Amino acid sequence: MPSLRVYRATDDLAREIVSRFVRFGLVLLGLAIVAVGILIAPYRDRAASRSSSSG
Repeated sequence: MPSLRVYRATDDLAREIVSRFVRFGLVLLGLAIVAVGILIAPYRDRAASRSSSSG
């Protein structure tokens, strides 16, 4: 019995487009995590130094 799946050029195009969107989304997510980490880090350091110097 022959395979029911048919190869089409549009399948490749759709896969390419979806993979680019997913890759772009993951890059944005990574950059957002880095940015949040950079923004949070100074505040955490100040809070830690405040609590250790008060003792």
